[in-house]
Amino acid sequence: MPSDPGRNMVRAGLAVLLVASLVLGGCAALVVGGGAAGSYPSASGADNQRSADEKITAGVRAELSADRMLAGADITVSTVSGVVTLVGVVSSYSARSQAETLAASVGGVTVIDNRLKIKNSL
Repeated sequence: MPSDPGRNMVRAGLAVLLVASLVLGGCAALVVGGGAAGSYPSASGADNQRSADEKITAGVRAELSADRMLAGADITVSTVSGVVTLVGVVSSYSARSQAETLAASVGGVTVIDNRLKIKNSL
């Protein structure tokens, strides 16, 4: 039986739409909230995830405050589903990099969203 070119075009178009929606759907958190936005799963999972995120945030804060280069820096740390967001002002590019490295060293961190600004480049 010969194939219908119109039907094949419709199938190809649907396949492209399906792939695009899957790819873009995975990027929604980055597009909408810059990587740190998100919500927690169901109620029981939410409590466990919040607890894990609170431990991660505390661990990152401890690492940052123990570091000589970053001890006086104004850095806000937040965590959602293992994604750590660093916001604030640091004195140099090396301090910015150090903050990211220290945050990444904490167990449970999956992604670092480093939004730290350099004091002299504001």
